[in-house]
Amino acid sequence: MIDRINHNQISQVEQANKRETADFGAQFEECLNQALGQAQESNAAEAVMSTPPLTNIQEILIRESAGDLFSMEKTLDLMDRLSAALEDPEATSDSLAPLIRDLDNQAQGLMSEADSLSPGDQARSLLEETAVTAMVQVSKYQRGDFF
Repeated sequence: MIDRINHNQISQVEQANKRETADFGAQFEECLNQALGQAQESNAAEAVMSTPPLTNIQEILIRESAGDLFSMEKTLDLMDRLSAALEDPEATSDSLAPLIRDLDNQAQGLMSEADSLSPGDQARSLLEETAVTAMVQVSKYQRGDFF
């Protein structure tokens, strides 16, 4: 099969590939120049971006209850540390005990903070969800699911 390959045919294919690559480069350059030209032609007033409306999360982050958010962030950090510790093959149940204890305390604190907020408050539901997620991890540890 290899004996049938004509070296002229190989040269022709290589030349065709070079032409296609050159054509693509020229087309790309043309598209890029068009896009840049359109961007420069646009009115400066159109280029000014308006501030996007706030999302629910952003509203929560802006609120005055920064202490609640700090506690929630600390809880999430503890859950990240737990996840990393569980991936460590040398981790033991005893080595995770202090981390689990801290996570449990944080979850209880988040629930207390959530209880202090009004029932319709969006921050309350976010705190409760985070606390419940942390409590599930603590329960899994206590049940022996991790080891």
